[in-house]
Amino acid sequence: MAEKSKISKKDFTRREFLELGSASIISTTFAKPIFGKNEDSGTKPSIGMKYRRLGRTNLMISEIGVGCASGSLSKTLGPFLFHKWLRERGDVFNKLLDLGGNFITTSPSYHNTVELIGKTVKHRRNELYLTIAVLPDSKEKMRASIEKSLRELQTDVIDLSFSKGSGTDEGFEAMHKMKEEGKIRFVGMSCHDPRMHEWAIKKDYLDWLHIPYNRMSMIKQGPADIPGAERVLKLAKNEDVGVIVIKPLTGNFIPYWANQTHNSEIQEMMKKLKDYGTKNIYHAMLRWILQNENITAAAVGMDTVQQVIENVEGVITKEMTSTQKELLDLYTRIADKDYCRMCETCTPYCPKGIPVPDILRFGMYYNNYQWGDYAKSLYNELPEYKKVTRCDDCGRCEEHCPNQLPVVKKLHRAHAALTNRKTSFAV
Repeated sequence: MAEKSKISKKDFTRREFLELGSASIISTTFAKPIFGKNEDSGTKPSIGMKYRRLGRTNLMISEIGVGCASGSLSKTLGPFLFHKWLRERGDVFNKLLDLGGNFITTSPSYHNTVELIGKTVKHRRNELYLTIAVLPDSKEKMRASIEKSLRELQTDVIDLSFSKGSGTDEGFEAMHKMKEEGKIRFVGMSCHDPRMHEWAIKKDYLDWLHIPYNRMSMIKQGPADIPGAERVLKLAKNEDVGVIVIKPLTGNFIPYWANQTHNSEIQEMMKKLKDYGTKNIYHAMLRWILQNENITAAAVGMDTVQQVIENVEGVITKEMTSTQKELLDLYTRIADKDYCRMCETCTPYCPKGIPVPDILRFGMYYNNYQWGDYAKSLYNELPEYKKVTRCDDCGRCEEHCPNQLPVVKKLHRAHAALTNRKTSFAV
């Protein structure tokens, strides 16, 4: 398994930074990223981007990078919009690098994003850490997935590979074997269930991990011993496992709230956002996350160059203003009543085997993100026996929800939106 480093110092001189980068390079033709780092501040000159040590990997990564989940949307576009999307995504990646960001994270399941990264930033490989998922499967299929990603990325090694979903002993053994062979540098994991992260850390499988984390993601203690995000983060810190959080900007409730004229609390929120500027709430979310010393960085979904500029602006100064705190507290108070953390605690208790968190996520894509066609396509891919029509409203999912959400109501609301059918539940 990965050798644990005893280095814990957060700030590095330029010499130490480069020595650590050189020490972590394996013998391949891969060129290591080199960043012009200020000796005193740990920032990229003239920009202000800061870097943190990613646990035992010893990689110094930027406080934010690009997450590519929205790349899945591209499969629903026609030829014209698809080519426009390709061009814009390339601009996003390059702007991130221009502003000091140094990692992009994606998955082969996000349509063609792996190949796109390979094509658009190949000429800047020495500025970038590639973070690519592999789906847990047989050793042969996992190896084939890594080999395919290497070809599409046009590189010899993946810096940060991660098992996406519930990992297995066999799967992690396969990943560590490929690490020994020099195909991947460091082994990670990404899933929504904190218990699986805790299991993998205790088995000493992980060099780093992806975990959903935001202002609302702390799973409230349920009847079982649910570890929750904070407990996992502390365990990772103790074991020198680096952490790159995903879903840092929560469920993007702002578009969904725009027409909620009957709710006075939401209208208060919308007025404040109009007065202060929407970007202030996103800056507050990122700053709140990066105040946690157990977190290394955040992978942020960014679809436009302007979003890259605004998000980098948000992390250059981590001090949260009183206005931003006010916005964040109000946003959290409203959204907390409706936000599914996708912890999967409820999943085993559904007698019908309905994938509750998945369907609620599709509903979020439709209602909050306004990804209509994509959300519907995901729901349509489910077999009929897993759809909400099978739900008999027994309420067991609600009984076991650590956050006491109205899960049954949310399921019916998602089904109505994803099938364009009317429902008796208020939206």
